[in-house]
Order: sequence, then structure tokens, then C-alpha cells
Amino acid sequence: MNVHLALNKGVFNAGFNKLSLQSVVKNSSGKQEFYTDLIKTYHEEWTSGGKNKNRWYEYCFNRYTKKENFGQVEVSSFKMKAISNLAINHGGITALETGLALHPIYGLPYLPGTALKGLAAHYADAVLGERFEELRQGGADYVVLFGSQTSAGFVNFHDALLIPECTADALKLDVLTPHHSEYNKIVIAEGNESKYNDGFAPRDDDSPIPIPFLSVTGTFQIVLTCEGDADEAQKWLKLAKQILVWALKHEGIGAKTNVGYGRMELVVE
Repeated sequence: MNVHLALNKGVFNAGFNKLSLQSVVKNSSGKQEFYTDLIKTYHEEWTSGGKNKNRWYEYCFNRYTKKENFGQVEVSSFKMKAISNLAINHGGITALETGLALHPIYGLPYLPGTALKGLAAHYADAVLGERFEELRQGGADYVVLFGSQTSAGFVNFHDALLIPECTADALKLDVLTPHHSEYNKIVIAEGNESKYNDGFAPRDDDSPIPIPFLSVTGTFQIVLTCEGDADEAQKWLKLAKQILVWALKHEGIGAKTNVGYGRMELVVE
């Protein structure tokens, strides 16, 4: 099953037909059952019934991540393991309210290189920049690593793919439980400030409405590359890796990081 096509185009395999994407869009009460069936079918395909698929993905993974396949550039390749669920592209446009970053070809969760670079650049500027002026936005090291308005950075952040061993159990059923739905609807969505001024306020006796969504877990192979003199390139790759590792560990990537989502740790090999 290509989950990307299943969630965005309603294209499923023959074994996944209990609820259609169209029916869930019309009636969201079936969303949890829809996700449960999708995860079950996905897991079965990547375990007992997915030997050929696993070999195919392993071949693609190795072709994409092996250092010798990047040509005449210096490469830093390392693994990061999720220690809490990841909500990547949670706010993306989707028919099911909550999005997920899924590779359009492999149909598997992945970490976009743009998200990794953005996270590292933010951490360098906002956190490390307090102590090191050169890592603030516009600083000398910052510009070399991430670029500026007039020049590109020298370090390339590639999309991070799931390692083959983690494909079958990558998807998790999660739940978002917003409170004060009536208040949000009347005061915020409708802009009815008069109700708020009349004393209408959010209370703890409101009934929450659980919203199921998909999150991700697993270990990802992260690849950074840098052109130029080998020793110089390796110096910048080492710095970029350290910044990204710290950012993923302490800040987290994706949505809901303030409540603990998106944390990752370096896999020491």
C-alpha cells in the first residue's frame, strides 16, 4: 500500500475497502476506524506479505543513502531515532484535517530536507547564537552553513528516509483532543466578540472532541553533503551535524513539539 496515494487520492489495494476516503470526508465519525484499518493493512504488507516490497525499498534506500553514490562531494551520514512520536507536516493541506509527510514514490513517512535545514538554522540562530555571534542569522558561520538572501549555503540537507527495518511499524494512531470547542467556534471562528464580552468563556466542563490522526515513529537515515576541499567540507559537515543533532534532541521536529512530540536521539554505531 502506498499510504501517500491512499490518504491523498483514495487509491487503495484490494484488501483495504471497509471505508473509503470519500465516506470519511463526508462523515468524520469513521475516521478512527479508517486509520486503524489503514495501519493494519500497511503493517501486513510490510511484514508477512511484503518480502518483495522490502527488498525493493532496501535497494532504493541503499542507492539513496550510500556515500559512494553522491559523487565528488563530502558526505556525513548518520541515524536519528524517534524517542517520541513525530507529527511531520501536521498542518499540510489534506482532506482529513491533519496532514503527514509521506514520500510520493515510496509511500512511507520521511523527514523533508527543508524541514531539517529549517530546524537546524533556527536552533543555530535562536539558541546557539546567544553564545556564538557567528551562528546568528547573518553571521559568518551561519551564512556558510545555511546561506543568506544573496547566496546559498554550502551544506545540503537531504530528505531523511526510514531505515528498512522500521518500515512496518512506522505509522501510529494518535489523537488530538481540543477542549472548549463551543467557545472556539463562537468567539474565534465566528468572531463573535459580543458573546465573550457578555461573560461567555471557556470552562473545564466542556466536552472534548477527540480527533484521530497519524503520527510516525522509527529510525531515519540523515544525509548531509558539502562540496569543496575535503578537510574544509568535513569541518562544516561536523558542525552542521552537531547543530542538527542538538536541535532534534532538544527542540524536536514537526508539530506539537511543545508537548513533547518530535524528539529524536542520535544512534551511536
